Amino acid sequence: MENQTEVSEFILLGLTNLRGLQCFLFALFLLLYMASILGNGVIVAVLLAEPRLHTPMYFFLGNLSSLDIFYSTVTVPKMLAGFLSGHQTISFTSCLSQLHFFHFLGSSEAILLAVMAYDRYVAICNPLRYTLVMSPQACLLLAGVTWATGFLHGLMHTVMTSRLHFCGPNHIHHFFCDIKPLLSLACSSTRLNLSFLNIVIWIVDVSPLIITLLSYLYIISFLFLKVQSRESRRKAFSTCTSHLTVIALYYGPSIFAYTRPSSGSSKGEEMIITVVYSVITPALNPLIYTLRNREVKYATRKFITRKLFPVTIPKMLAGFLSGHQDISFTSCLTQFHFFHSLGSRTAILLAVMSCDCYMALFNPLHYTLDLTAMEPVREWNRTAVMEFILLGFGNCPGCQMVPSVLFLVIYTVTVLGNTILVLIIRVNSRLHTPMYFFLMNLSLLDLCFTSTIAPKAMANFLSGSKAISYNGCATQFFLFALFLTTEGFLLAAMAYDRYTAICNPLLYPVTMSKWICIQMVVGSYICGCVNAMVQTGFTFTLHYCGRNEIDHFFCDGPPLISLSCSDTYLNNLVMFTLCGLIIVSTALIVLISYIYIISTILRIHSAEGRHRAFSTCTSHMLVVTLFYGTTAFMYAQPTWLSSLYPRKAVSVFYTFVIPMLNPFIYSLRNKDVKEALRRTMGHKSLTK
Repeated sequence: MENQTEVSEFILLGLTNLRGLQCFLFALFLLLYMASILGNGVIVAVLLAEPRLHTPMYFFLGNLSSLDIFYSTVTVPKMLAGFLSGHQTISFTSCLSQLHFFHFLGSSEAILLAVMAYDRYVAICNPLRYTLVMSPQACLLLAGVTWATGFLHGLMHTVMTSRLHFCGPNHIHHFFCDIKPLLSLACSSTRLNLSFLNIVIWIVDVSPLIITLLSYLYIISFLFLKVQSRESRRKAFSTCTSHLTVIALYYGPSIFAYTRPSSGSSKGEEMIITVVYSVITPALNPLIYTLRNREVKYATRKFITRKLFPVTIPKMLAGFLSGHQDISFTSCLTQFHFFHSLGSRTAILLAVMSCDCYMALFNPLHYTLDLTAMEPVREWNRTAVMEFILLGFGNCPGCQMVPSVLFLVIYTVTVLGNTILVLIIRVNSRLHTPMYFFLMNLSLLDLCFTSTIAPKAMANFLSGSKAISYNGCATQFFLFALFLTTEGFLLAAMAYDRYTAICNPLLYPVTMSKWICIQMVVGSYICGCVNAMVQTGFTFTLHYCGRNEIDHFFCDGPPLISLSCSDTYLNNLVMFTLCGLIIVSTALIVLISYIYIISTILRIHSAEGRHRAFSTCTSHMLVVTLFYGTTAFMYAQPTWLSSLYPRKAVSVFYTFVIPMLNPFIYSLRNKDVKEALRRTMGHKSLTK
């Protein structure tokens, strides 16, 4: 094969050109890399040293930690050298090698996360067949297939990139050799490479995500429908929450980086997103798995105290290096003291462990009682709460009739308005455009969103009983979080659609093709599902042992967390962080899109053109303002501050009023929808 490559080396420009900022970034990423290597290295060593952890779940966790060590090492050392030198060169061969290993290890991690989700599915949903299905041979086969698939994926990208012709600029606007920056420098056609990139990314990354989501949907449905014991559900969820958090951290940035159109991305955004899933996520994974897993925490503590920091080894290693060594009288006495004190502690601890084994084998009833006495008093009654009471808006009978009638009217108008809007868009071929495709999905979301809350709320208002089962509350909370998060991402997709239509009208049919629109909608639902699973998992692994009265008309996160008997600091932190990230990221997309839209419209000389452009945006801007204002008010603020404001009134606004107003906002402010409605109604009357 003839080598057409004229560029023999590339220059990596890195994250920034500011010298002072580069020093800060060097220190930051050096700490992250050290944390990643040490954390993942300790987990691998602990899993190898502790026989109790020689199970399929921890076997895959060991593979994940090994992958994270290699994954960080592919990019971070070269990036650190770039921070010190300002910019750096990398040969063509080294660049291809870095590209190969980056995609090899990244795709292997995506597939491995799906395998770990399948392992949890088998362990929870088919426990009797778990040892047979997840045998050592099966685990080795799954791990081998994972690494082999990732290797082939990286090899295909490397081979196709090496066949391109690089003859012009050689400055890569990135801190490592990634596929998209390299393709942008090629002199030959990259259409085949980009098509292959999109296809393979969807096959290798999105298909494992679908397997993961299906596994956890089966797990959640199995736990809520078939497992009666609250303690069993809590234990099952506790083995899944760490994995769900890692999935959200990995898949969110990686899918966002590789599945969106190249025209809608900037170099700075791509580098920041890449830093998240290639540097930050590997550093966080060990902390996530150790903080949420008692067995790993115990084994890590045991490993560190018994094997990492013994008294004699450092001095012995120094003797190996020097051949012989002196030690002072004081140091000798100090070493003697710690050696015998720690040795006697180990002997006593072994005796205590023997007593523990004796109690467990010969006095099992007293063993459980004695261990329970060691726990805090609030952990005694963990499964007392079997149902919750939704207090609604008060206890007086007269107070319930008014909100019941009001909610019934609002719910009826919501269902009729959104259903009519969906039917109009489906029936009229003139409305089969990306804007109305997103609008139809928004109406469907509003239908599902309101139906999650309204029927139960109205039934509670009319009946004397306001009880909702534990499983019913968890299901309502999951669906509520799913549809609410999906609507936020969908509104951001609609803003991007308007930006493309107004600012890039010639590229609009290509950028917003039917397939890309479907991807955006499916991606919104996936993000909503991931957030809902994480929120539900964290909320319903808490212990509810005291009060069961929810001061709300549906199962929302903050009122539920306030009833828990266990420590809720981590839950509040996760809810505040996730909600803040989702609201801020989607709101930023909307805000930036409309800044570009307004600046483009102001450059239009025709008053009629400006009016038409604004008319397609005003409805969406009004809906965005109503939605983000209320949700940010509810969820993107600390718990101590949110308790000072009327949460119920704001909740009514975004769960009932906004879904009811959306059809009217889009129909009254949109000539196409009004004309289609008038034509549909006129056609119906003529046929009668």
